Amino acid sequence: MEATLRSHPVFRYVDDEQWDVFMRYVVREIYPKDSYFLQAGEVAEKIGFVQSGLFRGFYRNNKGVIFTKEFILERQILGCLSSIYRSVASDYTYQAIEESEVWTFDYVVLSTLALDHPVWERVKRLIAEEAFLRSEEKQHNLQILSTKENLEFFAKNSEILKKRIPQFMIASYFGVNPVTLSRIANQDEIKKKNKG
Repeated sequence: MEATLRSHPVFRYVDDEQWDVFMRYVVREIYPKDSYFLQAGEVAEKIGFVQSGLFRGFYRNNKGVIFTKEFILERQILGCLSSIYRSVASDYTYQAIEESEVWTFDYVVLSTLALDHPVWERVKRLIAEEAFLRSEEKQHNLQILSTKENLEFFAKNSEILKKRIPQFMIASYFGVNPVTLSRIANQDEIKKKNKG
């Protein structure tokens, strides 16, 4: 299982010696379904790499309405970088949608290791880049595509994921209510049947 972590692209420049040093600080954690990696109001300190399972990152507005920010899948980075970088309370909660196995480490470890070897500054940058690109892709799709087009893109690219995530969470991710999501999905099913 460590091999899966090692093969993550953010670690591609890390040699064996540096990897062995890093692994002294890495912990394998199991998160039962509905448990939390981080809750809103906590200051984030650790980063996770999802080995297996699935998380969602969400926030609650001042009216108590939940908005899903992202889904974090196998081989993706888990954590609230804005909270880590600024040492402020997170606005986001990260919750396991299903039982999940995660490799975790305190972010400060990377800074400490970087004092002795520059490869860790590169790892820090690659972690930030991955988080930024994932966020930018979602933002692009939400601004450019209609809700229906977004749902079609999600369904086409995430068939397996669609079966793992409750519909109300998918609706929250796209900023629609579950009834609207169901109506759009039913319209597509009717069109498919009429074509067949």
